[in-house]
Amino acid sequence: MKSKDLSVVLTGATGRVGAELARRLFTRGARVLLVARTATALVALAHELAGEEDHRHRVDALAADITNAAARLAIRDAAIARDANVLINAACADEAGPLSELNAARVDAMLQTNLVAPVQLTRILLPHLLHQREARVLSLGSALGRTGLPGASVYGASQFGLRGFSEALRRELADTNLRVQFLGRRSTWREFGDRHVEREYRAVASGSDRPAYIAEAALRMLLAGRSEQFLGLSSSLLGRVNALAPLWLDGLLKRRRVLPRRRDATQT
Repeated sequence: MKSKDLSVVLTGATGRVGAELARRLFTRGARVLLVARTATALVALAHELAGEEDHRHRVDALAADITNAAARLAIRDAAIARDANVLINAACADEAGPLSELNAARVDAMLQTNLVAPVQLTRILLPHLLHQREARVLSLGSALGRTGLPGASVYGASQFGLRGFSEALRRELADTNLRVQFLGRRSTWREFGDRHVEREYRAVASGSDRPAYIAEAALRMLLAGRSEQFLGLSSSLLGRVNALAPLWLDGLLKRRRVLPRRRDATQT
């Protein structure tokens, strides 16, 4: 696909990666429907992109919580009205820590935002996308979508699920005009939210990705039509090791004491 032919629905548009990706899409000539929960930040980004009056037809904003079924229907209607041919699932919720200490509401938020909402949004947009000459569904996930690590059990579960969904749907739609894609990024400090857990992760898979780098990789992947990509050599190697020798990796993690720090107070 050519960038000027893209009409994109971008969830998580005001996040660090989402905003960077929105800027790149708009600069390359794409039409973009920005979707995020916070209206103030969303409108500010839309005004930043639109700038001159001549470009305002190429950007629109919709304040919507993708975990809400009614909001997803509103996104679908707006996507159809704009004749969208691309859905980018970039919204993300994350929190690190031992499962026993995670807040119940945050567990639900991670699973709903990272897995349930993208699946449901893709489902209701599918009939429209399949009528396009060429279409894409790109999910921005994590390298933890193929390697489970201590302190990231719930987040990792959501990413394993998102990657599995993308893989299965890609095969399900292999004979159609719709490409289903998954991009696995490496960790960032904000993604884990805990310096101790971040150090533990880096002890096994060093490196992190800047939002601008992730956004550029996502755009290139979108245009090229590649099915799956993981950023960073270390993450790619770790994923292969986990697939081929998971028990060996279990032992390595235990020997290196890559264990999540436990908080003093248990959350409910």
